[in-house]
Amino acid sequence: MDKRLGGLAGRWWRKTRVVYERTSQSAQRSQIRHHSNMDHSTLKTLYTTSPAFSPLVPVGLLPYLAFVLLLLTFTLGFYVSTIPKATIPVRELGIASLASILGGFGVVALFCAVGVNV
Repeated sequence: MDKRLGGLAGRWWRKTRVVYERTSQSAQRSQIRHHSNMDHSTLKTLYTTSPAFSPLVPVGLLPYLAFVLLLLTFTLGFYVSTIPKATIPVRELGIASLASILGGFGVVALFCAVGVNV
């Protein structure tokens, strides 16, 4: 790679690259990390015996959850717009932050409810 990079980029790359020596312990860690010590039949057995994914929130509840979260978001947004202005808006920031978080979770729940898994 040194020869392909020329000019300033090549000099920067040569100065900033870090060369790690390959020890037996780091070689073992990379084998574990990349599953190179498992053959195909072992992985296939592991795949077939693993439990299926089950979400924490049932999929049937997602539309209702999205509705409640988004309703709370709009309610809190309206409330923030009606409270009197303060010199240091700590209360406004707290309510607006809560509304933002609820809105984010509401949008994700709505997308998942209609089949756009995010």
